[in-house]
Parts: sequence; C-alpha cells; structure tokens
Amino acid sequence: MQGEQSEKMGLPPLLPRPPPPQEPPSTGAFRAKPTQY
Repeated sequence: MQGEQSEKMGLPPLLPRPPPPQEPPSTGAFRAKPTQY
C-alpha cells in the first residue's frame, strides 16, 4: 500500500495519469476516425 501512495503523490490527484508519450496530441484527432493510417 505504501508503494501505491508514493506513486499517487508523484502524480496530481486532480488530473488522471498523463497520456503516454507514444501517442502525441495530434493523434487524438486522427484516433477519432476508424482508419488509423
């Protein structure tokens, strides 16, 4: 349980986990579409 608390402290409780660096913000718009080319 201590480990989990430590991780929670590192990240802001107000916002959820940060988006993965693999997916840039630009992909968000493209992701909405069914085709991901």
